[in-house]
Parts: sequence; C-alpha cells; structure tokens
Amino acid sequence: MRIKTGSRIYRSDSEKLRIIQEVLSGKLSKEAAQRKYGIRGHSAITNWMRSFGMKEPLKARVYMSKPNKKQEHPEDLSARIKELEEALKLAELKSEAYSKMIDIAEEKFSLKIRKKLSTKQSKS
Repeated sequence: MRIKTGSRIYRSDSEKLRIIQEVLSGKLSKEAAQRKYGIRGHSAITNWMRSFGMKEPLKARVYMSKPNKKQEHPEDLSARIKELEEALKLAELKSEAYSKMIDIAEEKFSLKIRKKLSTKQSKS
C-alpha cells in the first residue's frame, strides 16, 4: 500500500520487502527497481534493507585486462628480459662514462662539479 503525501510516497513494509526480494534475487538491479517503482532516493532500497536487518550483498568485482594487450608467452617474456638486461648494461656503461667525464673535467679545468654529500643546503 502506498500513501502519497506531498512529494513523498510512503510504502508499506510488505511492499518494501517485495522490492528488496526482487533486488536480492537478481531480477532487478537497485537502479532498475528505482525506475520501475518510482523510488526517488538513490539509497532508499539500501536503507530499507538496513532497517529490516539485511546486509547488502557484496558486488562482484570484475577485473578485465585491456582489450588491446595480448597475453605474452614465456618465450616472449624471456626475450623481453634479455632485452631489458641489455638496456640495463648500456645504461650502466653510460653512467660510468658520464662519471669518468666529470672526473676528467674536474681534474683538467680545476672545477668542483660534483656536490659533496655532507654539504648542507642553504635555506632560501
């Protein structure tokens, strides 16, 4: 039984329970039940469930992989690992070369290029 007073519609407990059962059984989602029965509050059904001592079922989370990403095979992964290891070796060589370059520049031009770690930074 519905009683309409002003802009609010009051539903009987039996009607609320019937709507909750439709949602819990999976016949309707909460949003679909709100549209079908003209329920205005976005959390009204959840509040009804709480008032009747029911717990809202947990929503299943679906994790989907990106559609454009293909599954990689172990052979592809081992090739990728080798590629990354080579890139790491190259990066280490570059770092060593830059460090040596700084050493030579400091020695040749009598410059202090590297900052000492024990030096305190000035407050600006």
